[in-house]
Parts: sequence; structure tokens; C-alpha cells
Amino acid sequence: MTQILFGLQLKELIQKVEELLPEGEFCQPYTVDYLKKTNRLLILHKATGKGDVTIFHPDSVQCTLNYLNRNRDKSHG
Repeated sequence: MTQILFGLQLKELIQKVEELLPEGEFCQPYTVDYLKKTNRLLILHKATGKGDVTIFHPDSVQCTLNYLNRNRDKSHG
């Protein structure tokens, strides 16, 4: 019996993040990879080998946005 997971693949996660970012800003795949490797993203299914994909929890969109916006509120001067 297979379990149906309602989550996001890498491309879907990046698309959702970019929809919420201001115009002209992007989310690079290496950013999501860094957050995944440092265990900052919620993962529903971890890829187990070739042909398998990682499924991210929908809350990972907000985690990624928080990371990308971490320096936006700081004033430089």
C-alpha cells in the first residue's frame, strides 16, 4: 500500500517561493539545497535513490522566505 503525500517537489517549492517574493527577486535551487542539508526545511519524504524525489512540507515555503528575507530588515550604516 502506498501513501499519498501532499507536499511539494523542489521545482514546485521554488515556484511558490518566487510567487511571494518581490518582483525581480529569485530563489536559486542551491538555496533550497543548503536549507535541506542544514535540516531547516520540513521534509515529508526523503529521496532514497535514483529516480526518487524529496517531498517538502508546504510550510517549507515560509521557512525559505524567512531565510531569503533575513537581511532585508537590517539597516546598513
